[in-house]
Amino acid sequence: DTYYGNDCSGFASISWKLPARYTTSLFESDLGGSYFYALGEPGDGQYVSLLQGDALNDDYNHIILFNRYVTGGIESMEQTPSTARRRLWTWTQLSTYRPIRRSLVEDGFKIGDRVQTSYNLNVRTCPSTNSTNCPVITVEPIGAKGTIIDGPQNADKYRWWKISYDDGITGWSVEGYLQKISP
Repeated sequence: DTYYGNDCSGFASISWKLPARYTTSLFESDLGGSYFYALGEPGDGQYVSLLQGDALNDDYNHIILFNRYVTGGIESMEQTPSTARRRLWTWTQLSTYRPIRRSLVEDGFKIGDRVQTSYNLNVRTCPSTNSTNCPVITVEPIGAKGTIIDGPQNADKYRWWKISYDDGITGWSVEGYLQKISP
């Protein structure tokens, strides 16, 4: 099937070069699969490091592609039936939208990169949100710095990196709340 549709889901599917059309509900249910993963929870767009082409998805409603930051929010690239456009969104308007990233995005992280947290970030013993199998070691505060030493691993809808933080803590953290910084 090569028909992607003339709406937001079709626009995101073709922009991300997906093999088929995904709906907003499929973007949510297939997180962590082969094609894309979550950067954060719904409403966390303002706390993650968005790259041009990342998406914000409101399950069963609408999906938009991130273009750039503007004061108090973002500019999106989006499609509604018969209209492709850029639009300004406030963080309040995006409170139900989950930030997601295409797995093949350029400018991603790699081992050896220096990173900084953009939100209070759980550091776990292994790459999973399962508190029994992968307990939280600590919560690194906003602005904590470290170096990527392993990864990525995809688990529980997210992409994880093992970070050696400058305070001596080492563990796994979700990519979305990390920003690349200069060495």
